[in-house]
Amino acid sequence: MAPHLGAIARLSEDAAYDTFRRECAVPLGTCIAFAGRIYPGAGIADLRLASATRQERLKVAGGERTVIPAGREEEFEVEIFPARKVEAGAGPGRRVTGRCRGGEVGVIIDARGRPVQFPDEPGDRRALVSEWRRAFAEAAR
Repeated sequence: MAPHLGAIARLSEDAAYDTFRRECAVPLGTCIAFAGRIYPGAGIADLRLASATRQERLKVAGGERTVIPAGREEEFEVEIFPARKVEAGAGPGRRVTGRCRGGEVGVIIDARGRPVQFPDEPGDRRALVSEWRRAFAEAAR
């Protein structure tokens, strides 16, 4: 489709851009990720997602990855209450509110921490990444 969009862009950049956004870009969804001192299994945040048709309340533990199925048209009000030393976008321990959308994947809650820590041993690293891939694939079904 790129050559066609290039030809359209010569006539109208806005039309090419709008066509690209509507026909080519696939919205995958939203990822809510946390940073800070995150220990596997430890409670790091309470999360509330509310759309026109449903509400989700989650207690998020360190190391978890959760996928909430949601289509690209489903929009949520989000409220995040992170633990004292956990960052969700407004500073450590500070409440965050906003909006997010679903998409082809949905809404991903990623509590692995940032930066993501990888084991030093190559075999352990491969095993960990394979486990993450399996978890996301299962959750996205």
